[in-house]
Amino acid sequence: MKPLLTGAARASVIYFAVLSWMLPYLVAYNVQGLTTRFGLNEAEAGWMVSAELFALAISAIVTGPQLSRFDKRKVVGFGAGLAFVSLGLSLSNSVPWMFAVTKILCGAGLGMVVAVVYSIPVSFAHPERFYAHSAMAISIVYSVALFVLPLIIQAVNTRGLELLELAMLLNTIWFVRKLPDTKADQICAVGQPVPLTREGNTKRRQLLISIFVLFLAQSATVGMVFILAVPLVIDMNHLGIALMLSAVLQLPAGFAISKLGNRLGMLFPIFLGTTVLAFVYYSIFLGSSPLAFLVAVALLSTGVTFISPYQLAGIALYDASGRSSSLGGALANFGNAAGPALAGVFYVYLDASGLGWAAILLLGVTFLMASNALRSPHRYKPSIDITPL
Repeated sequence: MKPLLTGAARASVIYFAVLSWMLPYLVAYNVQGLTTRFGLNEAEAGWMVSAELFALAISAIVTGPQLSRFDKRKVVGFGAGLAFVSLGLSLSNSVPWMFAVTKILCGAGLGMVVAVVYSIPVSFAHPERFYAHSAMAISIVYSVALFVLPLIIQAVNTRGLELLELAMLLNTIWFVRKLPDTKADQICAVGQPVPLTREGNTKRRQLLISIFVLFLAQSATVGMVFILAVPLVIDMNHLGIALMLSAVLQLPAGFAISKLGNRLGMLFPIFLGTTVLAFVYYSIFLGSSPLAFLVAVALLSTGVTFISPYQLAGIALYDASGRSSSLGGALANFGNAAGPALAGVFYVYLDASGLGWAAILLLGVTFLMASNALRSPHRYKPSIDITPL
């Protein structure tokens, strides 16, 4: 049986999971800060933020396969240190291209954190519950951050965002010492992990594609929310409350997943999350009701919280080393980076309904890929730990 991830080690991994989502959750304030500080337009600021997210994703993709050669604590420490120094340099930078370089370096550092934090849970029992607990922690931290950040910015100008990010990175000094340094040869499984056959490799790739497509559709939708709210004459304050609720509602969704585990299998929660997101995408892109739009925005993160823990836990069926889970985290961030940029480009050629059907189609691809990968032959089942907590 795989060991449980508990105590300070669990808290450490959860904190770094929260830290790994810092850039995607604060992207709106990054764009706002760039337009205010450097006088950039929204498109220029958006591309600069996308470059930082792409740096994060590429760094995670490159780092993941190399983790077996390095101490995970040192990798996280170096990545967090690089991000901290880069952010510190950005505080006093008044040249846009130099500021962009420091932010790209920050993204690269956080990419190393992503690679490590997504590789660890598969070495322990109930990875899907760990990912759900991470979603709950993310919900709490960023709900508070999104509430206090406008107050910080009002008090200390646009550099308030960098100060908040620096404070979050400073905490890594304590948490990095508690991080478990798991290696593939230390993994204990229920039965022996099945060798990665051609079929298993195919299913692993299907889950990775499913993760990328899910976050591509999700981030594209989030990126269009403010634009699509205008024709429905939705008050921006109400929209802001709905976005805050979107983060808050991850908490009960994550709690439900942590209690459910895989008692009903992996496909039922994925189907439930897909159904929620289908309603969300339809109401945002194709609906005509302001109330349904706001409800859909509030449920944006709930559907993903039901789906992604099982996608990531499912990868452990076929690759117990953690490398594929690390790649899954990188692809999630890659989708986060590509979604808003692609949505902005295609919005010129497609209207809102065209983008809506495209998002729903991508959601269908996500479900089909995940369901096919998790509808596994019997020989893969021994590597799933279903022992209740």
